[in-house]
Amino acid sequence: MKLSSVLNRQGPDPGRVVAQLKRLVHCTAPSDDDIFYVSADHYGGAVQAMVHLIGCGHQKIGLMAGRFSPQIYADRYQAYTDTLKKHHIPLDYRYIQTIDAKVEDAKHCVEIMLGLPDPPTALFCTNDTIAVGAIKAANALHKKVPDDLAIAGFDDSPICSMMEPEITSVHIDTFSMGEISANMLVALIEKKELPIRSQCVPAQLVVRKTTALRAFPDSSC
Repeated sequence: MKLSSVLNRQGPDPGRVVAQLKRLVHCTAPSDDDIFYVSADHYGGAVQAMVHLIGCGHQKIGLMAGRFSPQIYADRYQAYTDTLKKHHIPLDYRYIQTIDAKVEDAKHCVEIMLGLPDPPTALFCTNDTIAVGAIKAANALHKKVPDDLAIAGFDDSPICSMMEPEITSVHIDTFSMGEISANMLVALIEKKELPIRSQCVPAQLVVRKTTALRAFPDSSC
């Protein structure tokens, strides 16, 4: 049964239905065990980005962490540190910046980072807007992307294919998240028993030109 037909018939208060729908679709897992929800695998997506950059030959990888909800921030940050540790790469806090997801903020921080005596050769940006700022910073300093600096983003927003070079980014299937959430909502309205209370939609890295680093010809990139 379609969601629209359920909402149009006599039944639960529409305001309550809308409120429940908002609680179903989450970028993060809520702490309330009584809530049905759909989330995205932010940790797994970030791990994919980091493994890809390491596979391209990078050992000095910076993190441009956007200020999002606490759990999104924590998942992506933890993936960054865990992956470095797993590959025996020391954590260098000079390469970590927490910023608002704004182009100018990202550009400023990346310019500072690239001014270090031993700057990072790659950046994992936890948002595509931040990745755009990183590209602008590289251009301002006459650094070539990806030759001098590889950049990976997160969200796979339309801007990724509009930029030159196109941005490697982690794709979140928001369509599937919405579809699953709508089906869960219909089941709740019809008072059906759901087999699971939560579902995590996998994320997938989409590799584009910003990580195709020609400086490492023997890599898999």
